Amino acid sequence: MPDKSETPTDRPLLRTNFRLISKADEDHPEARRHHSMVVYQHCAIKGAQFGSVASLVLGPPIFYLRGHRGGFLAQKTLQLSVFGVAAGMLASEAMCYMILRKQPDEGVFDRAYRLSNSESQNRADVFSAVGAVTMAALAFRLPIGYMPGACVGFGLGILAHCAYKPFAKREPLTTAA
Repeated sequence: MPDKSETPTDRPLLRTNFRLISKADEDHPEARRHHSMVVYQHCAIKGAQFGSVASLVLGPPIFYLRGHRGGFLAQKTLQLSVFGVAAGMLASEAMCYMILRKQPDEGVFDRAYRLSNSESQNRADVFSAVGAVTMAALAFRLPIGYMPGACVGFGLGILAHCAYKPFAKREPLTTAA
């Protein structure tokens, strides 16, 4: 049972399900590092999503124009998706580092807080994770293995999120009277 005199900074920083940050944790000695990790995690996921979508959208037309057809086209697209995810993650992490090293603690906290409370960001992450797991399970028995399937599923999840987004329930805009 926690002591009644426990201060907010004595609580552990880690929580689950991206609800990581409370205003009381801002003064914790480890807060800067923790908030930075939330932003770095977000950048890695978004970079992987971008790389996967870019390889799915750009890869097949380019391979088709270069003369690859049929199963070979699909195999090349799967291979490209792994490269796209890795390249997207590395590039986004490098850009994130360049931006965060100049940010004050308040700016990092604000970004981490907004990320964890953004419905659209969280929905995109769920869609991409479901897509990756589904495609990895489907591709597990294929000779290429589950990794290219998961990378393609990552992008397919984002494309599904973009297709679903116009139909998502939206709150009506209210105007001040």
